[in-house]
Amino acid sequence: MRHTQSGLVIMTAACGLLLAGCGGSGPQGNDKANPTGQTSAKPAASAQKVFTYANVAEPRRLDPAFMYDVYEGIVSGYMYDGLVLFDPENKVVPGLAEKWEVASDGKTYTFHLRDAKFSNGKPVTSADVRYSFTRLLRPETNSNRKWLFDNVTGVEAVTSGTAKELSGLETPDPKTVIFKLDRPYPAFLTKLAMPNAVIIPENSAGVEKPDKQFEAKPIGSGPWVLDKWVHDQRMEFKRNEFFWGNNVKLDKLIYQVTVNDRVQQQQFEVGNLDTYAVSFTVWPQWSRDPAKRDRMMPVQELVTFYVAMMNNKPHLKDKRVRQAISHGINIKSIFENLQQGRGIQAHGSVPYGIEGYRPDIPPRAYDPEKARKLLAEAGVKDLTLNYWFTDDNLTGEIASAIKSDLEKIGVQVNLARRDTAAFRQAIVGGEPDLYSYSWWLDYPDIENALIPSFHTRNIPYGGNGCRYSNPKFDKLVDAAQNEPDPKKRIEMFQKAEDMIIEDCPWVFSYHRRTYNISQPWVQNYKPAIMYNADRYTDVDIDLAKKPR
Repeated sequence: MRHTQSGLVIMTAACGLLLAGCGGSGPQGNDKANPTGQTSAKPAASAQKVFTYANVAEPRRLDPAFMYDVYEGIVSGYMYDGLVLFDPENKVVPGLAEKWEVASDGKTYTFHLRDAKFSNGKPVTSADVRYSFTRLLRPETNSNRKWLFDNVTGVEAVTSGTAKELSGLETPDPKTVIFKLDRPYPAFLTKLAMPNAVIIPENSAGVEKPDKQFEAKPIGSGPWVLDKWVHDQRMEFKRNEFFWGNNVKLDKLIYQVTVNDRVQQQQFEVGNLDTYAVSFTVWPQWSRDPAKRDRMMPVQELVTFYVAMMNNKPHLKDKRVRQAISHGINIKSIFENLQQGRGIQAHGSVPYGIEGYRPDIPPRAYDPEKARKLLAEAGVKDLTLNYWFTDDNLTGEIASAIKSDLEKIGVQVNLARRDTAAFRQAIVGGEPDLYSYSWWLDYPDIENALIPSFHTRNIPYGGNGCRYSNPKFDKLVDAAQNEPDPKKRIEMFQKAEDMIIEDCPWVFSYHRRTYNISQPWVQNYKPAIMYNADRYTDVDIDLAKKPR
């Protein structure tokens, strides 16, 4: 689900942000009212608890059937609930289902709904669950996420339009939901925690075709409700008064769009934002400062950063050319110097922290001589590549380093910096030869590190933007999905990863580790690993400590 541009592109929900002009968000200087410039130790009774953070882009869609990337996944966790959720440690925990049972054959899942209400006050029932899943699958909806639940009995009949209802989803009473699968599927629960599996009220987003009015005022059962959206600037969320969970302590959550990391850093330092993903420029200094270092929280993200090659282009179809490009880029130097070693250098697509990750995969060595030899074997003499990237500093530095490396092996590179929207559209259209991107796992299972990005059926909207296609790979991962033996299943996916490493559709870069720092007045904040698990239900702000 979550291909995102490379570098400092994702400031996850732990990132801080400039909030000047946002009510109750931080210091609002008024020299006449406070000529000394000193802050008051006691907050006004009407002061709101506002938590602020930033991201470099906003969501494109708020309809769960069309949520595709990390930005949409982040806000999904605020507004919506699935039957199950991810906790900060990637464990599946109860959501709208307070408990469930799995049959001994692994093919029947029975969920028991808790007493919960949507943000409009309507009780959540099994009819809402049926509507949400059936709507996702119907051809009229035209969602590109239908494949997520293709192992539920009756899915093909619904997706083809021959059936209106999903036979493998039973709702015997308002509080019970039963899923029946065609075959045992170990990753089923984790898929139910994804943004596309959240529950919305029956008929709220259209009966036959999607109702785009729903996206203007989304209705969910999550802890937050969208209150205001100034496009390309900020999204403001207010507390959902009907939320079923623990009492949310914050009054408001603000997601603001800002690309400039230097601005974020400055605003954090003056207290205008509550948390900040420590940038590469200040990391060396801040990591040596005890006052800041002790407040930093590391997160080893389930992400693989990479440089993709458009595999269907005539000059990139030969895997020897792709291997040459990979050998011609000094990823180790980029990781150690530009990424500052924050994370783990990637040698495959499966990130650290996922069962099946192999730390002993040999890297594709930086070897300019071998790169030139491979190009010669492929009959390539004059090769010019258009390399697209987004407008943040680190990605630009990485692009410049890659251009320099490739020109040493005789490959000319034209750099093209684009904003996020144009960049995304270009990949869907197959324009770039090379592009910097990253794949964030939708759910913590090895299959999600392979199938969305490389299966032929996912070209291009399902995640396979690089147009890689290998029938042997497709057949193997399809079989691995259906394999009930956990050990054999992992081994099959590892064999599929070996195919990817050999065919080289990507140049693997690194699995990133970030460090988030929060202000002294922020309480109970722990950044989650999964992008949609940061819900801020336990976070609090000590207004007595926060400057005004």
